Amino acid sequence: MKKRLRSRHQIIKALFLLGIFVSFLSKPGNAQVTGDGITTIILVRHAEKVDNSSDPDLSEDGYERAAKLAEILHHVKFDAVYSTDFIRTRETAKPVAEANNLSIIPYDPGNSASEARKWLSNHSGETILVSGHSNSTPAFANEILGRQHFESGFDESDYGNLLMISISDNGGRKLLHLRY
Repeated sequence: MKKRLRSRHQIIKALFLLGIFVSFLSKPGNAQVTGDGITTIILVRHAEKVDNSSDPDLSEDGYERAAKLAEILHHVKFDAVYSTDFIRTRETAKPVAEANNLSIIPYDPGNSASEARKWLSNHSGETILVSGHSNSTPAFANEILGRQHFESGFDESDYGNLLMISISDNGGRKLLHLRY
């Protein structure tokens, strides 16, 4: 039990430091880059849902996970927050959006190529959060990366993926796949 708690503490500490790092790089005056700087897109699958209906709310665990996401990312200054037009995805993104005084922008999860191009074009040099689904989040990551990294969607029972994709001004793309 102590080992698990220590491990969890280390993960939270690492995510905290990563958040500071991403925040540092997203400010043009701090990053050592030319042009528009680094674009960071953070993708998450919605948190735990209350049931399997067509548009369920988050469960108590889901609201706790959404709050944890906002806590982990509280040092990151977001320029935009996107969510599909479902209660569970909006509620997952809501604490981050509120912490950054942003409105949640809806997007179409069925059109990954078009939406990814739009995000990359509209948010060059910025940091955005995207809240999606188990089947679409990996597809969006593949589109943004410009390569097939994920073979399929996330397992339906897996809510803890946090994908951070950074795109440098020279077009290099890197994925940091974390768990929270």
